[in-house]
Amino acid sequence: MDDNSYRGHERDVPSGNMPDEFDRMLGVLDGVSTATQGATVPVVPTLGIGGTRKFIIQTIRHEGKDHLFIEMIGRERSFREYLPPAVTDVIARQHSALSTRNRRAGARRAAATRRAQGIVPEFTPEMRAKALKTRRAKAAKRRARRERRKQ
Repeated sequence: MDDNSYRGHERDVPSGNMPDEFDRMLGVLDGVSTATQGATVPVVPTLGIGGTRKFIIQTIRHEGKDHLFIEMIGRERSFREYLPPAVTDVIARQHSALSTRNRRAGARRAAATRRAQGIVPEFTPEMRAKALKTRRAKAAKRRARRERRKQ
């Protein structure tokens, strides 16, 4: 099988065009950053509609920022996409926010269950003092972050 027989990826097709953003960023970050090995994730539709697709995902961290490279190979079409740090930061922030919401909801359900069972939490004065100290420290950090953003 020669190099031109498989045309599933545009990088396999010889062309006089400049490399796309995916290739440029991969080349720039190669060797100067920490990278994960590409993870291959086959996705089989649950209802059998649409055909099986394969995703190859690789993350490269450069100067504390994550760069995400995604390739999708399907029966009908394939694509490659580069997600810059601004996008990966939003994804990470949203993931963290959802995790926090789920953790809070679970804690509320657990507290309600304990109340229904008649279990009353016992807070010692030391525990209350520690909680107050933590709340004040977090509030000070939030104020400092807001001030940095304003500048």
